[in-house]
Amino acid sequence: MLSGLPPKHAGKYDVRFAQQLLVIATDMSAALVRGWTHPSCVAQELAVRCLLDQVEVIQDLYGLDLADGWRGRLEGRTLEYTDSEMLYQNALDGFEGDVELNMQLGLAPMDLKDWFEPFNDSCVPAFVR
Repeated sequence: MLSGLPPKHAGKYDVRFAQQLLVIATDMSAALVRGWTHPSCVAQELAVRCLLDQVEVIQDLYGLDLADGWRGRLEGRTLEYTDSEMLYQNALDGFEGDVELNMQLGLAPMDLKDWFEPFNDSCVPAFVR
């Protein structure tokens, strides 16, 4: 899963980060069974994106005939916020460290240290703290 995360931060993914991400990914996978809730932090958004990336790999590998635009429709239903998509755009390199700009744009904190922080007070993923 680490390989599916924004590559510009790859050098910062350490053991603690990987452990937290594993918990997040497991929780988001379980949400598919227990009843979906929108991701509550950037790391959960990224876990969903990695899962959808894997669906694309499987689609190509096995020649699955999925409906046109399936990913966009699924992202629209599963992701309440889509700020994490910006982390993959090289043209926006460095935006995540500009807290003032992020606040002006209404973005969630995007710095790596904030990925596991809840989007708001009603989204507190205590299991990753």
